[in-house]
Amino acid sequence: MVGQGADQGSGSIGICVEGSRGRGQVWPSSFVECVDSTTLKKERTMKKYTVMMSLGVALMSTALHLNAQTMTGSAESGKQAYFKNGCWGCHGFVGQGGIAGPKLAPEPKPIEYIQAFVRHTKGPMPPYSEKILSNQELVDIHAYLKSIQKGPDYKSIPLLN
Repeated sequence: MVGQGADQGSGSIGICVEGSRGRGQVWPSSFVECVDSTTLKKERTMKKYTVMMSLGVALMSTALHLNAQTMTGSAESGKQAYFKNGCWGCHGFVGQGGIAGPKLAPEPKPIEYIQAFVRHTKGPMPPYSEKILSNQELVDIHAYLKSIQKGPDYKSIPLLN
């Protein structure tokens, strides 16, 4: 009977595929299998887990690739690459961040993180392949960001106190 059964009113959503009835709900006789909302949530969680694992593998392979090359960066070349590739447009002239891009300096994230993000981003920032931005340029940009000094504390500026 419709409206009766152990699962009545639990908020569970039944999605049935050809054959049977599920959880006290009456389904047409042509249905076979019912999948409730809990099963659907588990499947979504599994998909998210798979995506996160794939990203982790990409991060690790990128880090290993970069470390294998043992590149050293040039802050001067990095500054040129930062401006040439338009990083300043979203992240500001000295990596201070802005409306479109987060703060990059001072104290940038590790080069492995930056390289993985720049190469495999899915967000508003477009990914930059090695054809567009070489690993050496990326290491140089990181050196430039590391060279940017932190500004003075506002308390040490008389006009602001």
